[in-house]
This record gives sequence, C-alpha cells and structure tokens, in this order.
Amino acid sequence: LNLSHGGGTVVMARLADAFIDAGCSVTVLAARPHVLDTAKRDRIVTEFLPRARGAFRAVAYRRFRLSRKLRAIGADAVVSFNYHSPVNLPQLTYHINVIPFLPWPQRKAAVGSLRAIMQARAARDALANSAVNAFESLHIAEMAGQAKGPVLIAYTGIDIPEGATARQSTGEEKLVCLVTSGAAHKRNDIAFRAFRAFRGIEPTARL
Repeated sequence: LNLSHGGGTVVMARLADAFIDAGCSVTVLAARPHVLDTAKRDRIVTEFLPRARGAFRAVAYRRFRLSRKLRAIGADAVVSFNYHSPVNLPQLTYHINVIPFLPWPQRKAAVGSLRAIMQARAARDALANSAVNAFESLHIAEMAGQAKGPVLIAYTGIDIPEGATARQSTGEEKLVCLVTSGAAHKRNDIAFRAFRAFRGIEPTARL
C-alpha cells in the first residue's frame, strides 16, 4: 500500500516476478497507480486503492478494510514492506528501508517527526508479529535487532543475462559507478571515502 516511487517499486516488481516464476498468482494492492516495470506485468493483477493513500489512511485501511479485501481476492498469504498488517493470514515483512532503525535525530531529519515515529513503530510491530521478517541486507537486519520469528537476508541485485561474463573498463582508466540518491541517510559520504581510498591505488579512477 505504501509504495509510491523509486527503489521500492522496483523491489516490488522483482518480488512479483519471483512469485510468478514459483507458480504463484500475484495481486498488488497499491494506494497509487503503478505500472510495474516487468515483462510479466500482464500476469500481475494490480488494484488501485485511493482510500489508502497517505500515512494515516493507509494505517486505517490496513486495520479496518484489508482483511475484507484479502478475503475477496482469495489471498493465501501477505507480503508487505516495512510494516505488519493485522490480518489472519501468514505474513512476510520485507524490510527495505533503513530509516525506521536509525537513531532518533537521523530518523527525524530524514522524514520528519511524525513519520519517524510511525515508521519506527510499524517496523517494530512487524519484527514482533510477522511470520517471517526478511531484510534487504545484513546491515538492516543488524540495525533492526532481534525478530520474533524466522529471519531471511534477501539481497536485491541486478539481472545478469545467462552466460554473461564480468565486464571491465578498457584501457588504463577505472570507472566506478555509484547508484544512489542524495538523501542524507544513504550515507554517500562512506562511498566517497571508499572511492578516495581506491584512488590511492588507482590514481586514474573516475567516479
């Protein structure tokens, strides 16, 4: 429900692909219209739920309307991002956001006081109640701390064509590509420090 744009929608599309490949049927419930960037989009049912748009309305929808919607579509299990929904179905929460687990000053700076409080509570609720908690990286899992049930580390990588070999820069110059956003909590300063150290080994490297 709570995905709007950016990396989260990419992860959602990849998960939908994986479930379809495993023989599952997939219905995506979204508060905003989405066109999933996947070759399997014609096999994914997407339902637009404008009543769930916005943080407070999404919380209310999950609490008072989601169970009825899941019964209507015949769902067997629920996959959500960063939160747990109070429904009577097995639920996997995929934690793809580091913000809920940041110290308060950094969390507040990233999303504001209200969202910082809501996101942290939602993530903690998932750790305590979801049947499975999956994490996009070991780093996020370590920040989150102990979860009640099973824990999975599920990295999100890139699609590499079958049989492809690693490509390297040609010539003497080394090119390092950093795919990120400028948000402070992304800690791009760490990547820049690492690149400066790399330049000490490869003086012609470019970022």
